Amino acid sequence: MSMIEKEKFLALGLMSGTSMDAIDVALLETDGKSHIQPVDFASYPISETTRRLLIAAMETAARSETWPSLSVGKPNSPSSTADWSQLDWAASASEAITQEHIQAIEAFTARPKAQKPDIIGFHGQTIWHDPAQGRTVQIGDGQRIADHFSLPVVDQFRLADVQSGGQGAPLVPLFHADLASGMERPLAILNIGGVSNVTFIKRDGALLAFDVGPGNALINDWVSRHTNDAYDKDGALAARGQVDQALVSKWLARDFFKLLPPKSLDRHSFDVLHDIGDLSLEDGAASLTAFSVACVVESLKYVDDVPVQWLICGGGRHNTTMMQKLDEELRSSSQIPNTSAMNNDVIRDLVLPCDTVGWQGDALEAQAFAWLAVRSLKGLPLSLPETTGVSRPMPGGIVREPA
Repeated sequence: MSMIEKEKFLALGLMSGTSMDAIDVALLETDGKSHIQPVDFASYPISETTRRLLIAAMETAARSETWPSLSVGKPNSPSSTADWSQLDWAASASEAITQEHIQAIEAFTARPKAQKPDIIGFHGQTIWHDPAQGRTVQIGDGQRIADHFSLPVVDQFRLADVQSGGQGAPLVPLFHADLASGMERPLAILNIGGVSNVTFIKRDGALLAFDVGPGNALINDWVSRHTNDAYDKDGALAARGQVDQALVSKWLARDFFKLLPPKSLDRHSFDVLHDIGDLSLEDGAASLTAFSVACVVESLKYVDDVPVQWLICGGGRHNTTMMQKLDEELRSSSQIPNTSAMNNDVIRDLVLPCDTVGWQGDALEAQAFAWLAVRSLKGLPLSLPETTGVSRPMPGGIVREPA
């Protein structure tokens, strides 16, 4: 039986997100459709040296004049991640993040009772995402990983979508929809990573998905600038601060919030930290947290069916202050009371960590790219017009066979 004829696969998914703090590794048994059986998960920290290289690559990408040769879909466009890495400013970061992934896979597969995967889904590290200009850049050498482990590796998941006029993000909504099969609708699944994205599953099962705005990235950057901490643990700083509502309103007036979905963002799309330089650490954290929450509330204007529940994925679900504010603001905007007018009973939580329904919140994105790798191998769509704005259901990914 050929690889593509297999019904189910043990797929290994890898995700290093916009926070650049760790590589998540998830093993999933899946057919790339409705069969989704988590097997194992672990997370491995990214070294500070590699993180600094990635930040430098992102900063250089933002001002690079080499972009004309990198524009996706142009005649002289490179076709693989390795080509991006030929640029001097990306090569060292690409080498470092590739080696970090190899070490993470080695550690994961060396654990007791570890199972060998059939295929690897390697997202790579996004250093720039600007679909309006035909650019999405995920660095890391998928071919090297394939050769090292003698396994097929799927990478460049976003490329075909952007080449075809789509946003290239978010790519997790189809996975969300299969996970949520049978749940009460309408339902919202919100991933709060560096950037936040939402999947709305409407009453009839139709999808609408898009990036809603900054998630944790701005808060993390603010806290790390002023403390030795990488993030606002439990939202403790924000809880002690006062929100500068005028600044939040100013940020919400940006053009992004006037665009119709589907739409997507880069980690650096909102450079607002210069606006809060005069605020205290706590007030800055409070204002940025309020902005992240307000971006989610803004997303409601695009749906007619008010979600009966919001399931929260990603690191933001650990931020107690953000979760409380989300529940308060979404209830208010959706006109859902906190208690029953009849008997004062507390109504069920509107906003819940996705773990409460049996999902593995920390593993979810890595699981998604394991699932997407199998779909790529089978030629199934990774995105839809309703999730990225692409013109048709779009397969994607590049399969790297080991040498």
